[in-house]
Amino acid sequence: MGPSSEQPRRFKIEGMDCAEEVAILKREVGPIVGGEELLTFDVLNGVMSVAGLADEAQVARLLEAISRTGMRARLIDSHSSSPSPERSWWARHGRSVLAQPEMENRRSP
Repeated sequence: MGPSSEQPRRFKIEGMDCAEEVAILKREVGPIVGGEELLTFDVLNGVMSVAGLADEAQVARLLEAISRTGMRARLIDSHSSSPSPERSWWARHGRSVLAQPEMENRRSP
């Protein structure tokens, strides 16, 4: 099973935010898709792209393997039959809010 002429399938991976998770995904997903050289990662945006997926059964096996790692994934490319769910404000901005320095509320006498 080699790479196909189709565009890579893209998956939003919740919980992938460093090289350690990328290594885990390469180990778990690589054998399913025919080798880790078919995987590319955008850690900043939490996106994994996979070249050469043969069919929806292979996509299902891939999603199951990702789930076993403790991460969650959803297909985000145009091949997806269902629209991506809308993320809440907290899901989109929570890390930024939590990373802001604490603001002291000082009153002048």
